[in-house]
Amino acid sequence: MAAIFHHGWFFKYPIGWPLVLALPERLDLGWLMNPILDAILPMLVASIGREAFGAGPGAVACSIVAFSPYFLSNVIGRMSHGLCAVLIAAATLFCLQGMRTGEVARFAWMFLLLIAAVQVRPFTAAIAGGVLGLAAIVSVGGRPVLVRVLVLGGVAAIAATGSLLAYNHLFTGHALESPYANHFG
Repeated sequence: MAAIFHHGWFFKYPIGWPLVLALPERLDLGWLMNPILDAILPMLVASIGREAFGAGPGAVACSIVAFSPYFLSNVIGRMSHGLCAVLIAAATLFCLQGMRTGEVARFAWMFLLLIAAVQVRPFTAAIAGGVLGLAAIVSVGGRPVLVRVLVLGGVAAIAATGSLLAYNHLFTGHALESPYANHFG
């Protein structure tokens, strides 16, 4: 069971990126996904900069990302880095908006995007989830929103962990054994 699809998706990688690529690959447009994501990411960075620091720093942040060789090297080709970056950047934007407004819905969107990111790059998403989740909890302080954010965070953590454990079990027979660490593929 080395590959699920004959185009080379090995089961050791999470299902998120292959799902995003499925239709474009069918249409011979898989190569187009990362350029689209590459165009979205600097716009999200600009929005994060505006949300956190104002219009001027937002534009500077966008420029730094758009012209960064590190950014370009991580999002070129068909690797999952671009999708994970877009999901986490969007989650960050929702977190900042939630911190500013206190709207629970913003934090809900943040957690949904982080759950999706776990299906693309689990370790990266776990780190981002810890940072953004803690920021959300600290930002709402003693307000009544705190309990709702804590519940959302707990549900999101259970959903993300459960989905990853189910995926592991499906492909290795053991929930705690990652297909990535398993040497079948």
